[in-house]
Amino acid sequence: MKIIRSIFLALSVLSFSQLLFAAEALQLHKGDIVALCGDSITEQTRYSLFVGTYLVACQPCENLSTINFGAGGATSKSFLETKLSSHVLAFHPTVATLCYGMNDTASCQPGVYAQSMKQIVQILKNNGVRYLLVGSPGVVDTYAYPKTFRGGDSETAVKRNLALGELSKIAEQIAKENSVGFTDIHSAMVKAMQQSKAKYGQEYLFAGSDGVHPDLNGNLVMAYTVLKGLGCNGNIGTITVDMKSGQATATEGTKVISYANGQLALESTRYPFCFTGDPASPSSTTGMLEFIPFNQDLNRYILIVKNSPAASLKIQWGEISKIFTAEQLAAGINLAAEFLKNPFSLPFEKLQETIRKQHLIDTQLVGNASLFNQMAENREKNPEVGGKAFEEDRDALVQFESKVRANSSNKLVPVRHSILMEPAGQP
Repeated sequence: MKIIRSIFLALSVLSFSQLLFAAEALQLHKGDIVALCGDSITEQTRYSLFVGTYLVACQPCENLSTINFGAGGATSKSFLETKLSSHVLAFHPTVATLCYGMNDTASCQPGVYAQSMKQIVQILKNNGVRYLLVGSPGVVDTYAYPKTFRGGDSETAVKRNLALGELSKIAEQIAKENSVGFTDIHSAMVKAMQQSKAKYGQEYLFAGSDGVHPDLNGNLVMAYTVLKGLGCNGNIGTITVDMKSGQATATEGTKVISYANGQLALESTRYPFCFTGDPASPSSTTGMLEFIPFNQDLNRYILIVKNSPAASLKIQWGEISKIFTAEQLAAGINLAAEFLKNPFSLPFEKLQETIRKQHLIDTQLVGNASLFNQMAENREKNPEVGGKAFEEDRDALVQFESKVRANSSNKLVPVRHSILMEPAGQP
């Protein structure tokens, strides 16, 4: 337990900005295809879903899409040997993220991980990937992992997390040597796990009931680090109202339909990221907002109200109303943070479900029991079929996936919503 405390103490003095080697500027370009590569944690379609939904809904730039290349049990070596060239490169991604190491700590030496990751980085750079983000592996849960895998010996979780931390250092060094992006998922998750367990108790599951696969809570931390590593700046939109002149304006992605007598009607084609659930539940995204600056860094949907006629105003957005001082409103309030349930919640949920289905199709195409694998096996068993037929079948699957992916992105629909502003206490 002394080791655990020493690790947590060292991390507690660091801010999340220090834990993340995020890009200095947005690394995404219009029309980018982002390959999300990893093991079963990627394949389970949670952090990958958050990243995919954010890139479509929050729109760091136009026409972004993601492909889930997660595969259960994958190591850096197995990805290099069986998935990278035959699967990932067939889809011609322009951006890629890597998250390997969880299985590497159990199945190979750090040197094998280092050598494999170096080759992966070089192959992706040499095959049209413009920006590459190397992510470190995550964590095992200090409560659940020993009970699931080692019969209650808490030191096994400490040793596994130390091993994952060593791979994180290797990943960082490889990224620096190859001039690609790096985001420290491991340290961010250790810090969030410490803080959440300090609040909810050591039995609070941060890295899943099996101690390895996080629920929505841990996956939100992973998504946060990846999005920061991609350089997303969090500017969803700004709405400015001057209650004296009766003028209202909004930045790109939000259109003012009308404004009169404190009633503002809007239409938006850019969503803030939305959260759900009981904060104390691991199956919730709201619980992590206390421990990571997601809304501050990635989710700013700002309302500025100038020349308020009263010292405080009641702001109603959707079904929820809250009171803010004139000073707070003049400085700007973050609607996304103040109103977790809001008019975007349901449209966001529907879009997220569409992208989840797309990611599940992705894993059916390129996962362990995928159509790509079946085609390769058939080719080996029947060499007389020839490479041309294989390539034609592969290209047909790539085209099918691209249509599914385009359809999921097209499910982003304009949202009409209104904001009511009136002096606090007025009936």
